[in-house]
Amino acid sequence: MRKGCKEMRRFDGKKVRAALMLALLSVMLVGCKPSDEKLAEAEGARDELVKARDKAEESYLDLTTDEDRAKLDELSAKVDEVMLVDFLKMSDKKIDEYLPTVTEIASEYSKLQGKLDGTYDDEEAQRQEAAKHGEIECYLVNKAGANLTSIKFHDVTADTFSENVIGEGVVLSDGYTMMGVMLPIYSDSDKWEFVATDEDGKEYIFACPQELGELSDGVSITLEYDVVTEEGTAKFGSYVDEEDEEEAESAEAASEGST
Repeated sequence: MRKGCKEMRRFDGKKVRAALMLALLSVMLVGCKPSDEKLAEAEGARDELVKARDKAEESYLDLTTDEDRAKLDELSAKVDEVMLVDFLKMSDKKIDEYLPTVTEIASEYSKLQGKLDGTYDDEEAQRQEAAKHGEIECYLVNKAGANLTSIKFHDVTADTFSENVIGEGVVLSDGYTMMGVMLPIYSDSDKWEFVATDEDGKEYIFACPQELGELSDGVSITLEYDVVTEEGTAKFGSYVDEEDEEEAESAEAASEGST
C-alpha cells in the first residue's frame, strides 16, 4: 500500500512538471509572436512606405532633371530591405524597436517628395511661360518712301526689342519686299510697333493696329509712312493681295502713260 502511494506521488510529480513545461513553452511561443494590433501597425507602416516610394518614382518621371535619381535609388534599396523583414517572427517589443527605421525612411521620402513637387512646379511654370513665346513668319513690304537699313520689332507691352529683322548690313529698298522675316510674339502682349532707320539715320515708327496673336504664318506687313503727318503704320494682309495690288498699280500707271 505504501509502495503504491509512493509510485502514485512520483507519477503525479511527472505530470505536474510536464504541465509546467508545456505552460512555459506556450508562454515562450506567444512571446515570440506579435499581437494582432502590433502586426497591423507594422504592416500598415510598411504599406505606407511602399506608397511613398511609388509616388516619388511617379513624380520623378514628370521631371526633366535627373538630379534626385541617386537619392531615389538609395531610399528604394532601404525599402527593399524593409520588405524582407518578417514581422510574424517578431515580438511586439522587437517591432517597436524596428518601426523607427521605417519611420525614418518615410520621413526622408516626405522631404524628397516636397523637393520633387517644388521642381515640378518650377518646370511647369517655365513650360507655361515658354508656351507664351511664339513666332510668326511674315513678308515685310517697304512703302515708307525711304530705304531702310534697320527694322526692329518693338513689343510695347513688354518693352522688348528684337534684333534687326532684315539682318545687319542689309538694305530693304523702298518698294521692295523681304520674305521669311520672323517676328517674336508674346501672347500676353497686346501692343506692338516697328522701329526703323533709313540710310540717313532717320528713325520711323510704324504702329501695329491689330492683335498679332490672331495672325498666322504667311501674313504680309506693309510699312507705310505719311510725310505730312509724319506717322507710320504697319498694315496687315496677305502676300497675294500685295501682289495683286502692285499689278493693279502697274497696269493703272501703264494705262495713264498710254493716254
